[in-house]
Amino acid sequence: MKQELVSVVVPIYNVELYMKKCIQTIINQSYNNLEIILVDDGSTDNSGNIADEYAQKDLRVKVIHKLNGGLSDARNAGMKKATGKYICFIDSDDFIEKDMIEKMVNRITDLQVDVLIAGFYVDFEDEKGKLVDRKIKQFNTEGCYLDKNEINRELLGMFGYAWNKMYRLDYLEDNQFQFEKGLSLIEDTEFNSRVLAKAKIGLDKGIYNHYVQRNRETLGTKKYNNFLELNIRLYKCHENLLKSWRVKKEKLEEIKIMDYLLIAKGYIKGIVADDDSEILKAIEKLMSNKEIKNVILINKYKNFRDKVFCFLLKHKMILFLKLYYRK
Repeated sequence: MKQELVSVVVPIYNVELYMKKCIQTIINQSYNNLEIILVDDGSTDNSGNIADEYAQKDLRVKVIHKLNGGLSDARNAGMKKATGKYICFIDSDDFIEKDMIEKMVNRITDLQVDVLIAGFYVDFEDEKGKLVDRKIKQFNTEGCYLDKNEINRELLGMFGYAWNKMYRLDYLEDNQFQFEKGLSLIEDTEFNSRVLAKAKIGLDKGIYNHYVQRNRETLGTKKYNNFLELNIRLYKCHENLLKSWRVKKEKLEEIKIMDYLLIAKGYIKGIVADDDSEILKAIEKLMSNKEIKNVILINKYKNFRDKVFCFLLKHKMILFLKLYYRK
């Protein structure tokens, strides 16, 4: 039986320590008909040379060298060059299971969907690269297709990544979907909120991608001056997606409350080590947002820690907020 061509786009920027493992797991896939597009986004280390070495050894590997433009720009460059029926985006500091593409192709073909979403591992590694902990994110639903009435905050989180999905390339091209350039931290969510709004969506219970967390600064741990604004926009992406799916008003409100609570907790966590005066400014900025303020004042959470957090924030109890985040 003929294998459909699958394009695998790997954006690369200064990841010489990790990219070989990533690329090797793609090359060694049980599914052979691959177009592996390595996008060197202006790396200043040896990443670009490593990419070229793989292209010399495997004819399926294509390399794009470009000026640094960020993750979104690199993915767009790879998408523009892609010619497969299906496309996947894999981050160069992660890696994948050997049968990922084979199983996802079989699944997306059987279901005849535009986008297939799978589970993934969250791997925590120490400074020596040793696995010290692992979490599993997996769909528990029995259905093959997304039931939009059963959506919750956890599922929305799984929808937010680009690397646990297989997309039909012509669907992305026909709708002119691209990643927003210059956007950090929430670029995957912003992209998928538009893609999934129109798509026929399939689910895969399989767990294939290893999302690796290391003791280094990443997009997930880096401190952003516009963290609050980015995360408010992230909720707006969720809101727009849910409205396009015409979910019930009660469900929309439930997810809104959870999103804004998570925004508040993440924002304070990011500045809790600063001077008290800076923390106070951050609290005032947070509470100046009407919707976030309402979520804090409602404080009808079942989780005791959430109730405590809202109480401390409402009363600007800086010392106790520091204790709250102490491990």
